[in-house]
Amino acid sequence: MARNLLPVKINADQSSNAKAKGLEQYNDLTELVDAIESHVIDTENIPLNSFQDSGAYQGASKQFQDCINIAGKIGEKLGDQEIVHCSENSNYYEDIAI
Repeated sequence: MARNLLPVKINADQSSNAKAKGLEQYNDLTELVDAIESHVIDTENIPLNSFQDSGAYQGASKQFQDCINIAGKIGEKLGDQEIVHCSENSNYYEDIAI
């Protein structure tokens, strides 16, 4: 008997939200950055408030948190690369604004 497999279309917002939910499983910023750099997490649709509630954010330095807060104010949502930029240089967004 043949199976009827219909493709399921997921719009970009649904896909990004599903991936953004995966951020909650990371309680360590280094592990989160590694996941982003290895493309386990790849999203441009991370609500700032959701990320601020994560263990990775709460366990990070005040400088990192300030950088993320600036990035979140620049755009409506965070992208994964903003997390990487802030982890590498907590003055990243201050430096580019000069």
